[in-house]
Amino acid sequence: MFTYNYAEDALKSLFFLRHFPTIANHADIFMGRNDIDISSDYDQNILYKLKAQILEEHLSVIYSSPLSRCVHTAQLVCSNDKILIDSRLLEKDL
Repeated sequence: MFTYNYAEDALKSLFFLRHFPTIANHADIFMGRNDIDISSDYDQNILYKLKAQILEEHLSVIYSSPLSRCVHTAQLVCSNDKILIDSRLLEKDL
């Protein structure tokens, strides 16, 4: 992962992307901070569209929760050199 200099790049656009589905999502189970990875049956068409949009937007950085479902989703849609893991993005621990 890399460090990002916030002062160099003013915020121009902000996009939110929820992680791809997990087995727990399919079963309607609340995951919270349980570290459950995405399931392998995510929609490839959605993945291709997201990749295309991210390339088109020329995103400087992608922030991700450290949970594997979030990191794995970020890795699928962009290169690792743009992903910044931020623990402040963790789910609430209920």
